[in-house]
Amino acid sequence: MATTHPLLQPLREGPARLAPGDVAAAQRRRMLAAMVAAVAEKGYAAVSVTDVVSRARVSRATFYEQFTDRQDCFLAAFRACADHLAGAVAEGSDAEPDPRRRLRATLDAYLRSLAAFPEGARVCLVDIHAAGPAGARARREVQRHFAGVLARLHEDLAAAGHPVRPVTDLDLELLVGAVSSAVTSRVALGEAAALPRLAGPLERFVLTQFGLAA
Repeated sequence: MATTHPLLQPLREGPARLAPGDVAAAQRRRMLAAMVAAVAEKGYAAVSVTDVVSRARVSRATFYEQFTDRQDCFLAAFRACADHLAGAVAEGSDAEPDPRRRLRATLDAYLRSLAAFPEGARVCLVDIHAAGPAGARARREVQRHFAGVLARLHEDLAAAGHPVRPVTDLDLELLVGAVSSAVTSRVALGEAAALPRLAGPLERFVLTQFGLAA
């Protein structure tokens, strides 16, 4: 496998001596990595438990010791990818004290992270829609997190004296949805590498929605 992204590195691990308590954790990492890789290659609808266990080099019994079914494993992989993305965004933006510059840093970090991990981008943005109501709930939870990121930026802009307009929770939900839609269509078309180019246009869009001149 060509990629060396941290969430897929378990697929490249060789045999190792592990303490008994660490074996299950290592197997889980390999199965989540296998799910992400299989979904990126085939799409969630076509992925089977057999695909996961063969890539992860574990038995079906081991799979069912940790996951109820294929969807349970996929949702765990989704959460792992989403947590990685949220962490990368926070790391790339939290050190910026100026809220206007932090908005751009947040978008830059978000788009760069997706571009660097197209497999995870597909899981988080494209194939999660195929996971039924449970997938919709998981996706909404992640979108609420990013709505909270924007809410804090809006508050900090106001505190810094920028003449932002009031926004509601629904405003923020729609804003996150619009950004997600623009990004998802490009990931679905295999254009994740071009996502960082959207940082400027998306920054102007968010500022306009906040009532500020871009």
